[in-house]
Amino acid sequence: RSAHDRTFVRWKTTAAVDLVYFHTFDSERSINPNVSLRPEIYLNRLTLFAEGSYLNTRQRPSFEIDVRSQRTEEAARVGFDIRLLPKVSLEVVGRETRVRFDADAVFLGTYLREVLNRNERAASAALHYRWSPLTTFVLWGEAQSDRFIHSPERNTDSVRVMSGVRLAPKARISGTASVGVRRFVGLREVLP
Repeated sequence: RSAHDRTFVRWKTTAAVDLVYFHTFDSERSINPNVSLRPEIYLNRLTLFAEGSYLNTRQRPSFEIDVRSQRTEEAARVGFDIRLLPKVSLEVVGRETRVRFDADAVFLGTYLREVLNRNERAASAALHYRWSPLTTFVLWGEAQSDRFIHSPERNTDSVRVMSGVRLAPKARISGTASVGVRRFVGLREVLP
């Protein structure tokens, strides 16, 4: 870019592979690729971005499901981040995720694809206040819909609001702490 040009593009690519090896249980071994690509366009105070990711894994989907079942997750995100004041910025993001389990994935007699294959859509907004180079306070809200392909009785809408703090990796204490509330509504009268 030139000294007078305030626009530039950056590409972020992540590629990772988890190799899971069990000495005794051969059937539990797996190779789990995870790839993401994120272009960003910087326009002075405004940053535009898009992101696509793909995960193919046999890891447990949650602590409640104690089986290593094959699934894929494809996600796309688009959004922008705008600096409103020198220390205040607003980030707005829309995302969509497709989760698909293999047809033969079974847990406690239930085919996981029948109850967990779903499409997730969400829109979120986050207000960031950069208190110092290492500390940022965040106020964040998100609306999400989950639509289950084979089990529409599990369809839900939810809204959450959270506030928290992010401490940069270079800080003496690093990480994220947040607290909030979530309103979770099933679209059918009886939600399993």
